[in-house]
Amino acid sequence: MSDLVLDKGAITDGAGSTAHDLSEFMGTGANFFKVGLNTYNFAFATLDGDGYLFVDVNRDGNFSVANDSLIELIGVTSTTGLSDNIVIG
Repeated sequence: MSDLVLDKGAITDGAGSTAHDLSEFMGTGANFFKVGLNTYNFAFATLDGDGYLFVDVNRDGNFSVANDSLIELIGVTSTTGLSDNIVIG
């Protein structure tokens, strides 16, 4: 499991609310933190000038509202420095 942040890019700003846009972006959550053979602890995406840090708390590679976390970072639009400053113990 990598501690580096997976940059998932921009979330499509649809006609719905931010919650709806995030839900559409996450889909089922299956393999949300995986790219090829790599699994990440964190994923980052942006929407409307804010950042969203997805945390794979249970480290299974999938995003689940019940088991993982989503943190809104107001005004943060880059992953620079995030992996150096946030650690899952």
